[in-house]
Amino acid sequence: MEVQPELDALHSAGLQNIHIIAPTEAAGLELGEPDLVIFSYDGTEEGRKRLERIVALLKGNSPPVSLLIYTYNPKGPEIRLQASEKKILESFLWYLPVNFPTTLVAQTQLLVRTKRNL
Repeated sequence: MEVQPELDALHSAGLQNIHIIAPTEAAGLELGEPDLVIFSYDGTEEGRKRLERIVALLKGNSPPVSLLIYTYNPKGPEIRLQASEKKILESFLWYLPVNFPTTLVAQTQLLVRTKRNL
């Protein structure tokens, strides 16, 4: 998904240390030690696999790491979390679906308000 306008907005809001991870397959996905994860979800089967991998990687973190699931799709149909995605998320409390650019920027600022070095 094309997210350059959102990245520009996050940079303008003071968030500078943003790491973009785009593995070709879910199995190769590694997160490191993030303060916040924003996942651009496209509703595909590979996207579901990536979501499952991200949740598995975040589950053991203490303190918890929040996950924003970004589903904005300006060039196609609206993307919603379906039963299969909700099943993946049922044992993970620290997520929030966001479906508009303004919501993404606002939620990101809220979740990292004490850490401006992202």
